[in-house]
Amino acid sequence: AIERFRSRISTPDSRLHPFAFMRQQHNLRDLDAKNCVPIIYRAWRAWRLGNSELNELGMKAWLTVFHRRDGGWSPIEIGERSSFATWYGLERARYSIGVVHPDGFIPGAFEHSTWAAYEVVDRTGAPIFDHIQCQITKADDKTRCWVSYQRLVLPVWRGAGEWVIASVVARTNQINIELLPEAERHSMPEELLMESDPGEGVI
Repeated sequence: AIERFRSRISTPDSRLHPFAFMRQQHNLRDLDAKNCVPIIYRAWRAWRLGNSELNELGMKAWLTVFHRRDGGWSPIEIGERSSFATWYGLERARYSIGVVHPDGFIPGAFEHSTWAAYEVVDRTGAPIFDHIQCQITKADDKTRCWVSYQRLVLPVWRGAGEWVIASVVARTNQINIELLPEAERHSMPEELLMESDPGEGVI
């Protein structure tokens, strides 16, 4: 499944880009073949081994956890090493806990696609693995920039009778979106990437 949304969001160099958001869902077999960055593979492997309880995944520092609220999805836990926290800063990211429309998300197509993935995982109990490129606001709230990432969405048990959605996001230039034109592929600088292995001690 490939989603592409046209937009006329101005970039800092004043050019107009036709695709402000593109998402391609990949087969879960790609994860077993390790066609993903280490953070994503570690979370997938832990989940596949039967560690569907949030505290047993061994990946809480990299997760953003959501539950259904007010017709949408709201973050209830944000790991200190998650993409959300490392992009905006942990203190600011935690202000988004309990908010249905997290600050900095692109409204409309981006938000709809994100929530749609959570809905499918919640309904089916099956994970979703996808590659995404989009424009989001920088932590300074003044400029937008291109971000690409791999995302794994998992159903996990939080306890107290509650299933929630855990999102593992790794910012990377290693994305495969078939319909994304070569001219519209935007690489991120090395300091923004999350391609390193979480390390020993992580499942």
